Amino acid sequence: MNNNNQAYNTTALEVLNLNKTFDGIKILDDVSFTLHRNENLAIVGRSGTGKSVLIKCIVNLIEPDSGTINLFGKILTDLNEDELNVARQNIGFLFQGAALYDSMTIEENLLFPLVRNKKDMAVSDRNRLIDHTLESVGLIDFKSKYPSELSGGMQKRAGLARTLVLAPQIILYDEPTTGLDAATSAEISDLIVEVSSKFDTSAIIVSHDINCITKTADRIIVLDKGRVLADDVYAQLINHSSELVRNLLRKK
Repeated sequence: MNNNNQAYNTTALEVLNLNKTFDGIKILDDVSFTLHRNENLAIVGRSGTGKSVLIKCIVNLIEPDSGTINLFGKILTDLNEDELNVARQNIGFLFQGAALYDSMTIEENLLFPLVRNKKDMAVSDRNRLIDHTLESVGLIDFKSKYPSELSGGMQKRAGLARTLVLAPQIILYDEPTTGLDAATSAEISDLIVEVSSKFDTSAIIVSHDINCITKTADRIIVLDKGRVLADDVYAQLINHSSELVRNLLRKK
C-alpha cells in the first residue's frame, strides 16, 4: 500500500458521470471518481452493484450509455479503433480466474501477448522480459509448466505476470483472492502491493475480501445500487454514518 497521506499530482484515470442500463435496470448511475498515479483504489459493494460492469467499461469490454472515461488525458470514446487498442495497452486486467491458455506453458502464455503487441521486439529481448517478469512474481522455475500443473495461487501469479509483461500503467484486479485459502490470499495481497511499487503502477481492486482491501488499498470507493455511496480511506469509512458502509468494511 502507498502512503495515504502522500499528495498525488497526476491523474491516471478519470471517470465522469458514467451510466449503464441493462434491460431497463440501471447498473451504473452517474458514477464519477479519479484514480491517481501510483495509487491503489479498491471498489467494494454488494453483489449486483455494478463493480464488474464498471471495470469492464474502463477497458471498453462494455460501452457505457453516457459519461466519459479519461485515460491519461485521452477520452476513450473519442478514439478510433487503432488508437483505442494502443490506449488499452496501458491497462492490464487480471481476471478472476487468471484466464490463462491451458494448452500453453506459462512461458508461452507470456509470449503470446508480446508477439501480438510488440511485433518489432527482438526474440532475445522478449525472452529476457519474460524471465524478468516471471522472476518478479516468483515463477521463474515454473515457466515450462502448464496452468493445470500450478496451484490456484500460482495461477493468479502467472495471470498477473502475463498482464505485467506489456508494462501497463494501470492494473485492474477482479476479485484477486477469490477461491484461495487465507495464507495464499495474504501472499497475493502482498504481491499486489509489491507490484505497485516495483512496476510503478496504479491499480483498481474489486474485491469482497476486506483483508485484501485493507492491505492493498490507499483509498476505497463503496458502490450501492450503481452509485458512489462513499469515497475515503479505510480509517474514515469504518466509522461512516452509513451502516451499509460500516458492515461492508467490517472484518469478519
